[in-house]
Amino acid sequence: ELAISEMEKQAEMSPLDARFPLFLGVTYEAYGLYDDAKISLEKALELSPAKQSIMHELGQNAFLRGNSTEAVAYLKKAYELETNSKESALIYAAGLIRAGRSADADTILAPYIETGEAADPRVLSAYESTKEIGKATALWESKIRANPTDGQSYFTLAAIYYSAGNSSKAIATLEAAKKAIPSIASQVDPVIEQIRNGTAVVAQ
Repeated sequence: ELAISEMEKQAEMSPLDARFPLFLGVTYEAYGLYDDAKISLEKALELSPAKQSIMHELGQNAFLRGNSTEAVAYLKKAYELETNSKESALIYAAGLIRAGRSADADTILAPYIETGEAADPRVLSAYESTKEIGKATALWESKIRANPTDGQSYFTLAAIYYSAGNSSKAIATLEAAKKAIPSIASQVDPVIEQIRNGTAVVAQ
């Protein structure tokens, strides 16, 4: 309550500064006051109508309120302001996936797949939320091709395969990691054994 009160005072002192209603909206969200957050975030956008980060926050707020159509509209608006912005593209794609529009997300992600940049935790989380985690395999396979010595990417891909019920692919991924990065063999072997005996909890 004190934090909100102080930010409200700051907003009154600087009525044309979008930062204070933005911060206020984020604070409301942190405490589950999503409707109050929406009001503050809309005020921030009114003061700074081309600010993508505010649109992203409004999109997240809409998801928290259960309105996926409104969420996607905000994320699309942010993306269309600067279509070559990787950040906005990935956030928009993740939103589309969460809204059940993964086919549309494929189009947005396409320019970033071969470079490995589409392998983003927000995209993975979105696929998990819609139980489409298997679709993330292509993204992390591309990331490994682009950077074959990135050990974490192998573990993430193995986790994706394991979560999708494909233990053999998970093991093959980890075996490939050992060949590409021999120094991580001591970390990989115990995980492979756990996958084989069905006790693995593979961190992504």
